[in-house]
Amino acid sequence: MDSAPSVIAESTEDSFPNSTQLALQVIFGYEGDLTRQEVLDLAKGLDGVKEVKLVGGPEVAAMKILKDSAEKFGYGGENGLILRSSGYPVEYVGDAKVCLCVVLEQPVLPKGTREKLTLIAREAARLG
Repeated sequence: MDSAPSVIAESTEDSFPNSTQLALQVIFGYEGDLTRQEVLDLAKGLDGVKEVKLVGGPEVAAMKILKDSAEKFGYGGENGLILRSSGYPVEYVGDAKVCLCVVLEQPVLPKGTREKLTLIAREAARLG
């Protein structure tokens, strides 16, 4: 039996691309480094997205209070609290520290868009 020789390559941090930039390049099919503003501008081009803004802790906390209040009235779940701005649905996508405020072009985001926006929120927050 022939066995392939094992190769152990020494690596340094410099031999790998910045993981934040790499994730964003994969999401957008873009080559080169992106600024936070470029990321947000590109996010507006995703299916079903009209507008995007990166928001932090205070806004996220306010949304949690509103959602919790709706649940106390028995309106929990995915459609428990629906925000609108100028007639367009608004969603917050991300985590407890940072997220994207997203104005939608349609009532529901297309499949896969929410997942991309979640990654975009995380990676955009890491950019200076």
